[in-house]
Amino acid sequence: MKRGSGLVVHISSLPSKFGIGNFGVEAKRFVKLLKLAGQKYWQVLPLNPTACNGSPYQSYSSFSLNPYFIDLEDLLKKKYLTKEEIEEFAKSYNNRKVDYDYLNKNRLILLKLAANRAKQIETYKIQRFYHTNKYWLKDYALFMCLKERFNDTPWYDWPENYKFHKKNDLKIFEENNLDLFEDYVTIQYFAFSEYLKLKKYANGKDIKIVGEIPFYMTYDSVDVWAHRQEFILNKDGGLSIAAGKALEKTQTYDIPLYDYKKMEKNNFKWWRNRIKFASKLYDLICLDDFQEFVSYYAVSIKDNKITWKNGPRDKIVDAINKTKKSEIIVKDYLVLTDDIYELIKYGDYAVFNYIIAHFNEDSKSITSLLHDYKDNSVAFMGLNSSESLIDTLRTNKLLKTKLIHHLHLEDYCSLDNLIDDTMKIALNSKANLTLFTVRDLLKISSDDENFIFRFKKTDFKKINFLKLYRMTCESERY
Repeated sequence: MKRGSGLVVHISSLPSKFGIGNFGVEAKRFVKLLKLAGQKYWQVLPLNPTACNGSPYQSYSSFSLNPYFIDLEDLLKKKYLTKEEIEEFAKSYNNRKVDYDYLNKNRLILLKLAANRAKQIETYKIQRFYHTNKYWLKDYALFMCLKERFNDTPWYDWPENYKFHKKNDLKIFEENNLDLFEDYVTIQYFAFSEYLKLKKYANGKDIKIVGEIPFYMTYDSVDVWAHRQEFILNKDGGLSIAAGKALEKTQTYDIPLYDYKKMEKNNFKWWRNRIKFASKLYDLICLDDFQEFVSYYAVSIKDNKITWKNGPRDKIVDAINKTKKSEIIVKDYLVLTDDIYELIKYGDYAVFNYIIAHFNEDSKSITSLLHDYKDNSVAFMGLNSSESLIDTLRTNKLLKTKLIHHLHLEDYCSLDNLIDDTMKIALNSKANLTLFTVRDLLKISSDDENFIFRFKKTDFKKINFLKLYRMTCESERY
């Protein structure tokens, strides 16, 4: 991994006229700001379609891209949409929050209008895109069509011929709903065309994309529906055992476990396809919940009984390493047990360290923690990949006081100065890659998670990025 630093900001948080960030002009503008700041990496959260609340960690598809990230202005330039249509179905605003309720009701209407026009003009390109990605795209388009047909009912409540993925019935359904099927294919064509252009642009500026992929799939997802043999399900498609820990009284689980015994028989084909696909999208792949490959909880939904199970360990790592074309980073969950650490070493993966989480847990000097980091590691300033340090310290006064004392600062030190000093120490760590959230760089605090929070165009002042450039040069990361 090339020594350097980077910024974390999700696509949804970028400025835009139409309620959510996209792969268009503002994303390229952000790449220019990264270059101005001497950064070499841009980390995004998962780019998959999201659940109704906008969380990228709850997706109904592991291969498709979020259609809300399609740039409407690009579709306008290509005359696939009119100004009047956009004004009717995409309200123009740039407040601090993504309105997912509004998007869920209106954005697909616009994208279908554009898709109907585009497939008359770009027929060959769309067909080529479909056949290249047919191994996942066909099931995705069918799943979306069926979702629409049955008013967003989960697949496990569909009629049995569709619920059990009967090929002949699905073929007839596709033929009878071909126009809608092609719409969903074309919408993905829009998304991939725009994203890959953005990635090419970033790479041309010597900026690498760090992408995160969630470990588990949501029960009501195309992956579980179309590849049920890879998951632990009942014969009727029901779920009686799930991933997680002890169930609380108000909590339910709907995350299926992988059937590693069956996966091993096909050499973990589903995982190999997923990593191969992610390698096309990202220069570095950040794999969440890596420790589940070593051991994991299985929770009985009926009686809340917890079973501790062994994962596939080196067998799945071998399969992944034969497939991957991008470097892999795994998350560090405070305590790296010997077996987890050995598997990370075996796979030759980098470790994603949460600086403040370690500092808070161990009451160690943050300086000594950073000094102990290995070369093949990533240092992140927050407690998790979707929380900024400024928000953590704003609510955790004890942690703020401890950090001030360990940095030998005055008790009246401002929060802004504390953030800057922590950034400088992180940049001077031995970690190959240091990452910060843009909210920390710009000193913007919010109670909203990264996938809900939005920046305004006026937030991105060059002076802040030039300040980061100076710190980056001083730490010899440029």
